[in-house]
Amino acid sequence: MTCVMDDIIGWLGFNVSGECVPWSGFTAQVNTCLKAPIEVGSYLKIEGIITKWEGRKVWIHSKLISVGGEENEGDDDIVHCTAEGLVILKRTDA
Repeated sequence: MTCVMDDIIGWLGFNVSGECVPWSGFTAQVNTCLKAPIEVGSYLKIEGIITKWEGRKVWIHSKLISVGGEENEGDDDIVHCTAEGLVILKRTDA
């Protein structure tokens, strides 16, 4: 779960300008809170939001959720983990 959070936080940071620029920065920090195990066969959804952008620093919140599927049908979504992360964008030549 932590690897998935690292990946989504990094990719959201790459998209902060509105254009996807792969490897335009790096994940400097990921704080993951593991909440519930994931059952094999689960349908998963990742949500991520940029919460703050200041110069080259981008703060992101994300969560990994089980949705739908036979074992979860009709139930509330299950949050398996949440994460807060910081992405540092590379310097651009002006």
